[in-house]
Amino acid sequence: MLEINFKDLVESYSKNLLDDLRGFGTNNEFLKFWVPTANDDLQSFKNLVDALVENNNTYFIIKLDKKKFDSHFKDEIKIYLDNFSKIEQKDNNNHYLYLIEINIEKYKKFFSKVNKVVKKKIIQKQDVKNYIKINYENKNLFDQYELNLEFLNPKSFYIKDFKETDSFLKEKIFDHNFFMKIEKDIIKSVFHDCSEKSIKKKVLDLFCELIINKNIQEASDHSVIYLEEKIRLVKKFYPKKGIILPFSVGKYFYELNSLIRLLFKNYKMQNNKNFDINRDYYEVTDRWKKESYQNKINKINGILLKIIKDNKDLNGESVLVNKIDNHFKIYLKIDKNFSNLLKNRNLLLEIEIKLKNLDNALEVFVDEILDQNKLRLKNSPQNLVI
Repeated sequence: MLEINFKDLVESYSKNLLDDLRGFGTNNEFLKFWVPTANDDLQSFKNLVDALVENNNTYFIIKLDKKKFDSHFKDEIKIYLDNFSKIEQKDNNNHYLYLIEINIEKYKKFFSKVNKVVKKKIIQKQDVKNYIKINYENKNLFDQYELNLEFLNPKSFYIKDFKETDSFLKEKIFDHNFFMKIEKDIIKSVFHDCSEKSIKKKVLDLFCELIINKNIQEASDHSVIYLEEKIRLVKKFYPKKGIILPFSVGKYFYELNSLIRLLFKNYKMQNNKNFDINRDYYEVTDRWKKESYQNKINKINGILLKIIKDNKDLNGESVLVNKIDNHFKIYLKIDKNFSNLLKNRNLLLEIEIKLKNLDNALEVFVDEILDQNKLRLKNSPQNLVI
């Protein structure tokens, strides 16, 4: 049974050691989803339980240090856990041991009533076709992208006379065949039959490099965004004002996006699979980790300020940085003006895309909308001098 020392875990996070624990063995997989809340042990405990459940751990032990956690804290977590679990408490020298068994049905019912955080991706589940108009570029690639490609030398994924098998998915792209093999949701093999030395072959090879050994859902969601960025950043330039959508800077990006989403759809149908929220993320770069907390706030506020200036219905308090957790989770507070804009436009998605210019791992979350008097104005973009 999984046993966790809560005090040690929180201290590991504080010392930036948690990244060293993530991904090492199945027992630590839950750490990918856990973020403590600064100066709030109870909320950190709740976050830990959520992370365990998200990783399908429903029976586990949490150790509490007797010196660290008083009787009031014990009472609070018991009240919380009683909503959806069986608890057995034991004394063990310097610790209290909590043997916890989660009842999934009760857990789901409990959290259907408690919506403390609205995640941006839930908003994305709406039919965005109703309120986002995308202009597709008819040209294969903007000229600067073609020039940048000259500096890239990807591995060739061309294959000649491939003998098709049932284990491979096959679709058409740029009038050529594209093959993909997926095992346990991971893209294990990918290639095409475009042999000519051309821009489109190089684009195909770069695309294959980006998606090989990646989760198919992650590839479907983000691979074309990363491809556009990879080519553009060879010699950094901005082809258009505002947000750069891959589809608006070249038809090749649109066709590749259609390809990967079709392959994902076919894979789900063939295997009768449903996917939840995409949790396959880019790792936070060392460069971003080394930025001070205040520098991170300032850079994010710089982007938010531009968003505010581009929208006459927003003011300096319409969207605020509430906190940054684990370097990449950006929690925003929004007002009613911002919420009203979301009815017709996925502005949160636009913000996240812009934030990825700071670091690809950044994600946007939205806290509950609170009374404006409670907002911390020190993090307001209006206070940023640029």
